Amino acid sequence: MANPSQMFDHTLDACKGWFHEAALDHSAKLNASVTVDPVEQGRVVHLDADGTYSLGVTAAFMPIFLLNSSDDPDVANPGGEYWQAVAPTGKLSGLVATGGYELESSEFIVTGLTYAPGQYLSAMTGNDATASGAFSNEDDTGPPSLSDLTTGTALVNPMLSGGATNQACCGTVSAAVAANSHGIDVLRFWPAYIPGVS
Repeated sequence: MANPSQMFDHTLDACKGWFHEAALDHSAKLNASVTVDPVEQGRVVHLDADGTYSLGVTAAFMPIFLLNSSDDPDVANPGGEYWQAVAPTGKLSGLVATGGYELESSEFIVTGLTYAPGQYLSAMTGNDATASGAFSNEDDTGPPSLSDLTTGTALVNPMLSGGATNQACCGTVSAAVAANSHGIDVLRFWPAYIPGVS
C-alpha cells in the first residue's frame, strides 16, 4: 500500500495577484475520457467543447491551472462506513490563464529539462499519468507528446509570422525551479494565453 500523500505534495500557489475580487477562476467537471486518477492540483487543463476539463493545452482552448485535485473531498467524496458524503459536485476549480497573477506549481516535467526565466511553457494533452497536464518548456510542431519530452529543445520563441504559435502555450517562466516552504520543488510562472495552430 502506498504512503498517504501530504496536502503539500502537489500544489498550485499564487505568489502575487490572488485573491482579488476581480481575479478570474473557473469550475467544471473532468471529461469522461480522462483516465488519469487522480488529476493533481497544479496541473494544466483546458475547457473543451463539451464544457468539461481535459488535460493539457492545445489549439485555441483556454488553459486553466487546477486549485484542487480530482480526489479532494470537495470534488469527489463517496462517503464511507462512518460518514455521509456532503454534497461534492465533482467540479474542479482553477485559475484562468488570462489572470494577472504569478503562480508556482509542483506539476512540471523534471527529467532532462531545465527552466529559465522568459521561456514559454506548454502542457501535453492526453492521458499519460506522468506528463499530461504537467508543465514543460519543450518545443514541438503541435501539441506536446511523450516523444518530445526527451528532445531537449526549449520553447524559446514559438511565434510564427501569422501571429499564432506552432504550439499552444500557457505561461512564461518567471523564476528558476526552487523548493517552496514545504521542501517541494516548484516552477514559478506568469500565466499566458497563447493559442497554437494545432
